[in-house]
Amino acid sequence: MGFLSKLKTIIKVLWNAGKIKEYSQILETQEKLLKMQDQMELVEEENKRLKGALRNKEALVFRNGAYWKKENGDGPYCSLCLEKDKKLIRLTYTNPSRSRCPACDNSFPVKSDRY
Repeated sequence: MGFLSKLKTIIKVLWNAGKIKEYSQILETQEKLLKMQDQMELVEEENKRLKGALRNKEALVFRNGAYWKKENGDGPYCSLCLEKDKKLIRLTYTNPSRSRCPACDNSFPVKSDRY
C-alpha cells in the first residue's frame, strides 16, 4: 500500500469519526504533497533534458563555423540553435561556403568537408 493510499484511508477514518479539523489538515497536507510530486516530475524531466543536452554538447566539436559530431564527423549543425535552444539542427548548404539553418533561418559561412 502506497503512501497516498494510506493517507486516503486516514482521511476517510477522520471524516467518519467526525474529526473535521483533523480531516481538513490532512487534506491540505495531501494537496501539498501532490503539488510537490508534480514539481518533482518537472525537475526530473528538466534533469533528463539537460543531461541529454550535455551528452550532445560533449559529443560535438566546433569546427569550420558549425558543430560536428566528434565520433564520425557528421554535420554541420547549427551553433545558434544548439547554444540557444539546445537543439541539434543540421545545416543545409546553399553554396560551397555558406550554410543555412532550416529551424532559425540564419545563414552561416560554413565550409563543407565535401567541397
